[in-house]
Amino acid sequence: MTMRSPSAVAATAPAISAASRSAPAAQPLFHRIWPPAIIALGLGLTAAWTCLLGYGLVSLLGYGLVSVITIAI
Repeated sequence: MTMRSPSAVAATAPAISAASRSAPAAQPLFHRIWPPAIIALGLGLTAAWTCLLGYGLVSLLGYGLVSVITIAI
């Protein structure tokens, strides 16, 4: 087992050209849209679920108050 010198390791590393440092290739539309679409979907579902739970809570409170008032009368 031999150890390589730092210069030997550097000599085997690929050279970075100006072309490889340029902007990356254009990604397909699906890959650009996917992350924001999933975040928007998650936020939309969270908002819808919160509204549904709020509506259910208000309905339960309303039914409870109506039943209490009806019993009191």
